[in-house]
Parts: sequence; C-alpha cells; structure tokens
Amino acid sequence: MTRRESAESFVLSPLTLDWTIGELLAWIGAEDARCHDEGLAEAVGAVNRALGETAVASVTPVVAVRSLARRVASEPALAASRLVDILTPVAEPDLARVEHAALTPA
Repeated sequence: MTRRESAESFVLSPLTLDWTIGELLAWIGAEDARCHDEGLAEAVGAVNRALGETAVASVTPVVAVRSLARRVASEPALAASRLVDILTPVAEPDLARVEHAALTPA
C-alpha cells in the first residue's frame, strides 16, 4: 500500500511578519487544509492573544482562525495591520535614562 500525502505538507509556509492580518486570512482561505494545520494554529493564536483575545488559548486551528476572522469582520481596519506591528512588543522607554538626561545640565 502506498502512503499519499498532500503536496501542501511539503511546502514551507510563505507566512512572514510583513504580512497583514488580511493577507494571512486570505492565504488561509485559499486552501481549506491550512485552516486545520496545527502549526498555523499557534501563529493565529498568537495574533489573537496580541489583539487581546483570551478565549482562544489552546483551541483548535479552526476555532483560532474563525475567531480572528470574526474580529476582523467586526473591526475591518485590523485587516491592514501588519503582523510585525501586532506581534512585536513595543519597547517601553527607559524612564530612568530620560529623567537623568532631563536633569543633567547641557
């Protein structure tokens, strides 16, 4: 008996942090099997958590994707948000350094 696997499993994901949420959802929607990929669930879950969604912790890939799609449907501007901007934490200013610099005479 010959074991068959889809070619999709051998293709590396083109997913990059430069993508927008809309591009991510479009890529997932282009191939139904992607919506069931456990590896993708982690990435989509990270986007959901970064957007403040707490109910999607340890859910199936389909639930994570649907949750993100619902969020974008209710807030269409999110579709243009780049993954890098959402997933990369904003560095907080070093207040001690700022205060020191402000108090030091030039």
